Amino acid sequence: MDSTFSISPLYQSFGTLIKNVYSDQTVSVTNTGDGPLVINPLPSILAPFSVTTDNLSDATINPGDSSNMVVRFSPVALGESSTSMDMSSNDPITPIYTFGMDGTCQQPILSYSPTYKHFGVATKDSVYDQTFVVTNAGNIDLVVGTMYGLDAPFSVVDDNVSDTTISAGNSSSAVVRYNPTALGLAQDALLIPSNDPQYPLLAFTADGTCQQAVIDVVPTYKSYGTKTPGSTTDQTVTVSNTGNVALVMGSISGLAAPYSVWGNFVSGATINAGDSSTVVVRFSPTAPGTFTDALILPSNDPVTPNYSLNVDGTSAGADISVSPSSHDFGVVPCNFLADVLVTVSNVGDQPLTMSSVGGLGGPFSVIDDHVSGQVIEGYGSRTLSIRFLPRRRNTYYGTLVISSDDPDTPSFPVTVIGNSEMTLNHGEGRRSAVNNQISDYIN
Repeated sequence: MDSTFSISPLYQSFGTLIKNVYSDQTVSVTNTGDGPLVINPLPSILAPFSVTTDNLSDATINPGDSSNMVVRFSPVALGESSTSMDMSSNDPITPIYTFGMDGTCQQPILSYSPTYKHFGVATKDSVYDQTFVVTNAGNIDLVVGTMYGLDAPFSVVDDNVSDTTISAGNSSSAVVRYNPTALGLAQDALLIPSNDPQYPLLAFTADGTCQQAVIDVVPTYKSYGTKTPGSTTDQTVTVSNTGNVALVMGSISGLAAPYSVWGNFVSGATINAGDSSTVVVRFSPTAPGTFTDALILPSNDPVTPNYSLNVDGTSAGADISVSPSSHDFGVVPCNFLADVLVTVSNVGDQPLTMSSVGGLGGPFSVIDDHVSGQVIEGYGSRTLSIRFLPRRRNTYYGTLVISSDDPDTPSFPVTVIGNSEMTLNHGEGRRSAVNNQISDYIN
């Protein structure tokens, strides 16, 4: 009595699979003879094939009975694979049967680089681009859908990836842009759909931080309106840092008379995020006119490194000016006199109404008064004289007070001094009575 080895299937083709996916096939051996069939131990086979269930090695199969093994195809690399197994038994006709098998691993594989982009620290309204490349690392066409998912401050520009078919081994690219308009950290992901069977949706992730000092100035513009000459008006300017890193100020500059800076806590200051400092801008016109200028505030704000605060103001109205405002008669002999001419001017552009002059006494007096009670037109003038007539030897002091409707200087003082230390005989000399020159003897 002889055994007979019969196998089904005679050959195993696993067809096409994708990477890291397996397929199992049961292979049956039947004894179609009339004696026991003894199967020797099965030999090992090469990957990506393997025997996962072995009911054949050292098995004795009675006539008409069967046993089996399970063969697996589990590809981890693309391409075609094949192998065979020599199965030996006590079959006298076919003591060795060669069982063959094959399979193919075939798929598109989406690969992209980089997979993550850290844009780092950027300033507001700056633009940073990152090109990323999508490659088909598979062996059949990769079909990419429409990429989506990015919101501001991220966007896709130069998109050559969406809705494309990339053949095996080829690549395409797109550009992801980071364009922050607000401070802080931003994170997002670009989703890439495709027919990659293992990873049908992949994500390109990106992040960036918008970080900078931001100068904020209040007020942003100052008009002082109309002020009278000689007046002073102050405006406190507040400089704040609305950014998220320290604001480093330089030395402020730019203003010229009639503007000036007072109480300066801004120049050279380091203003932390959320904090502020101040400076006072003063408008103090001394003459009529319209004045425009700008306060320049330099800092490390990358967007506005030199902030300009524009200011303007007008000076109008009556404005008194007196010349001379003080006078020294020097030495005048007793009973001689000396006069000085005083000019009262209106350096404003509006009428100046004079009220009175007074305050002098002793050897001082006012003569030729063309000032009291007068209205001096804009840029006009009037005169009076102050006389010094000492009667005895001494040093004399006096103050003439000139009153008007000048809003800043309603009482203008003119100070005088004179000495009388000797007596001249009458007739020793005649001089003009004006400009402190000695005149005739007075009894």
